[in-house]
Amino acid sequence: MSDSVPCEVFFAYPSQHSLRVEAIRDACLGLKKRQIGARTWEDLPIEGRLLIAKICAAVNDSKMLIAEISDMNDNVLFEVGFALARNKIIWLALDETDGDAIRRWNEVAIFSTIERINYSGNANRLVAQYVDKQADITSTPRLFETLVAGARIREENAVFAPSVPIKFQAVTQLEKLLERQTHLKILASGDDLGLAPLDFYVKEIYRSSAAIFHLLKLNRLRAAEHNARASFLAGVAYGLDLPVLMVVENGFVSPLDYKDLLYPYHSSALLQDFVKNWLDNLPRQAGSNKRLGRLVLDIELPLSSFGQYVAEYETDELTDYFIQTNEFRAILEGSAKVFIGRKGTGKTATMSQAVIELRKDRRNLVVS
Repeated sequence: MSDSVPCEVFFAYPSQHSLRVEAIRDACLGLKKRQIGARTWEDLPIEGRLLIAKICAAVNDSKMLIAEISDMNDNVLFEVGFALARNKIIWLALDETDGDAIRRWNEVAIFSTIERINYSGNANRLVAQYVDKQADITSTPRLFETLVAGARIREENAVFAPSVPIKFQAVTQLEKLLERQTHLKILASGDDLGLAPLDFYVKEIYRSSAAIFHLLKLNRLRAAEHNARASFLAGVAYGLDLPVLMVVENGFVSPLDYKDLLYPYHSSALLQDFVKNWLDNLPRQAGSNKRLGRLVLDIELPLSSFGQYVAEYETDELTDYFIQTNEFRAILEGSAKVFIGRKGTGKTATMSQAVIELRKDRRNLVVS
């Protein structure tokens, strides 16, 4: 298959040799023997060109991405995110016979809405599953269209910059720098990437104008799971043609795919200077609110939105769809004094609506 010919299936897998990598290569050959257009990143002519550009172009030319994610490889997850943003069909191939692979899948968690294929590290089984489902694959609803249904349009000064789960000095200094950029709206800044559902992050990236991801050296706590999620979401941002910056402590071995997007810093001061300069030089499209290359989606659903994951993002619209719960009524009745729950369970929404309701009685002094 020549490099210029679009293919049906593009296979993504780590560059390190393993039995699973061997199985994925064999699966690609198995599809080719059945006259099904398939190729891998190793089939691409890379000479003298940016690896990320060639791989993303190949994914873009394909109808479907099959990604081997048992090791939660950062390169592969970046490509999965890119494929998602380009509205491709995605299969996440997992060797479910590996206990560590199952553990990594559960820790990363964010992929629960993407179709997972358990293939036991066996090429023949993966090929058989593709052949069995081939007739239905093209009619499969695109996940990206579902995830961005009800998303807000691009906001010129919005920057997607999710938090890091541990707060060493460089992390806190960068967060303070971003907080001082009062002309910017920093999205997901209070969110650990393991808490919110995938559609929340995709919607936030979709309405952003740029994205910054802070990766962790592998010796840091929770580095593997954080970097996996961050690499995936960076791929989504890159697939939406956003300016993307990834930063990490010096000494981190960069994945090849996004090496040119990654800034390894030696000190907090250098990190802040670099990010500030990057923000100051972000491209702007004067007189237009459209992003080059953004997908135009016209999705008709009975409801355009079920509400933001974070209630603070839409306090004005919240009253229009808020449903009174037992917890809400307990607050009004005074039978509840403490309201707890993880992020996204409705604490802020309930509080803000209770404030509105209680203030209707002028005898109440309500402080939120």
